[in-house]
Amino acid sequence: MSSSFYADSRTMENVVKLSAKAPAQIVELRMGRKAGILRGTVVDGASGDPLSPFVEFHWVSKAKNALSCHCVKRGQFDLLVPSDVPVSMVVSMDGYENWTYTLGRGEHRNAVLLQPGEELELEVRMWRKR
Repeated sequence: MSSSFYADSRTMENVVKLSAKAPAQIVELRMGRKAGILRGTVVDGASGDPLSPFVEFHWVSKAKNALSCHCVKRGQFDLLVPSDVPVSMVVSMDGYENWTYTLGRGEHRNAVLLQPGEELELEVRMWRKR
């Protein structure tokens, strides 16, 4: 992932073009820190029906480093988040109250903070607006 959400540095994007005259290229691949894995479910709080909401993440220290996606399909999600970086998480959907992650510990109680390769499973219940 070359997005600034995953790495707080600029990445160089190289385009490799192959042709009959140049059928092969040597490519240098630089791997960053292993991400954390955030997975879980999102359901209607009353009925338990699966939902497909919008999810938005922001680095706590640099809010411009963000990721927004429709990445919950039929109530299921499996996402990579940067490791060792506290990120806020808001789940939203028309007709429902926003759900905000507030389960962290210590000074990062309102942020997801995972170690490299650490997995966190969430069960999100969203409630209809009155």
